Amino acid sequence: MNEEKETIKLKIPELFTFGDFGANDFDKLLSFFEWSLKDKTIEFDSTNSVAKKESFFVLYYLYEEYLFSNNCRIWIRDKSDKVFERFPIKQISNAEKFNKQISLNPKLLETNIFPLIIVNSEDRKSIIKFAEKYTENFGIEYQKTLRYVLNEILSNTEDHARNGHNIFTMTQFYWNEQNQEISFIVADTGVGIKTHLRQTYPHLSNDAEAILHAIKPKVSGTFGKTTSNYGKINNAGVGLFFSSNFAQRLNADMFIISGNGFVHISPTEIIQKELRNKWKGTIVYVKIKLGLLETLSFEEMRLEIEEAIPKNEFSLEIENYYLNLKNYFGVAIENKDLAKKLRDEKLLPALDENKTLTIDFEDVIFATDSVLNAMLATPINRLGLMAYKKIKVINAASDIRVMLDFIFDDNTSNA
Repeated sequence: MNEEKETIKLKIPELFTFGDFGANDFDKLLSFFEWSLKDKTIEFDSTNSVAKKESFFVLYYLYEEYLFSNNCRIWIRDKSDKVFERFPIKQISNAEKFNKQISLNPKLLETNIFPLIIVNSEDRKSIIKFAEKYTENFGIEYQKTLRYVLNEILSNTEDHARNGHNIFTMTQFYWNEQNQEISFIVADTGVGIKTHLRQTYPHLSNDAEAILHAIKPKVSGTFGKTTSNYGKINNAGVGLFFSSNFAQRLNADMFIISGNGFVHISPTEIIQKELRNKWKGTIVYVKIKLGLLETLSFEEMRLEIEEAIPKNEFSLEIENYYLNLKNYFGVAIENKDLAKKLRDEKLLPALDENKTLTIDFEDVIFATDSVLNAMLATPINRLGLMAYKKIKVINAASDIRVMLDFIFDDNTSNA
């Protein structure tokens, strides 16, 4: 093993699952993930790990990719005590090739331990088709319902899976034939639900509150905003609301984890709590017992759920526009073209609507003066001295704060 970087040894749990003697213990598994590791050599010890059918290796593989993005090298110690190096999945030519290798291998499908990658909408389509085989013996209505729920969950990842490192979303299925139960997990290591929603709802204070807000109708980080397509209003925001309601009507269990937030949507209640350990991104885990509803009708359920959505015309009266820069740049703000795009498509339109800008530098560790200037000089110059009231900067490191102070001073000196 190459030891040019500091080596950290991590022991993979014997069972990589949330299940614990029939119950779910999310904190126990999440305690395995250490999110602060950077520029290290990691040796994962898998000598005692057992690949059971309901093993959530999707989380492990995503964690590996996250560590690769933090400039770590990864080595695996297997059951024979041999050590070999792991390489990023994204080095494989494309997601389609990876997914096809998995789905065409009967032995891998029997174990249900290998995840599938979602990079784009075509991957979503192929994965939904892959999932439908589990419900083909239960009628078209189950297929419609599963297709809808899964598609909405996968679509949501396009929003909160952004992370600045181009790490993809992954999903994994488990079919319990004896109990006629299908479960699936969709996970990413993106910005999370709270960061995404705070673009529109800056008042959200913690992860659990953000998840509960996300399952309300007409809630989205983009809902109610004018799109570039002929000035239409983006009415995203009902997908997770519909999915969670479908899950309840199917007597299913839906678990949503984002950051430290946890929400369990059961057939009879919704439970929320803050976890001791966190997942850096979002996990949606759904368990559906098939065949319970003999007269299942997708359209009837959809109409019932629609009745619960307020019929009044949507009105979004928000005086503040929130922008989390890590959502777009990652931890380093050094892309001038992206800075100009955010200026023209986000900041200036918000100011035209007389909104106050809140620009969040949370977790940003590096920025260049030229990029910050490209993003902020024009908005500050237009506002003049009002910029000090209309543009709020939060969570900026001291060196970045110095650059920002200079940009503010330089662009208000003649006001």
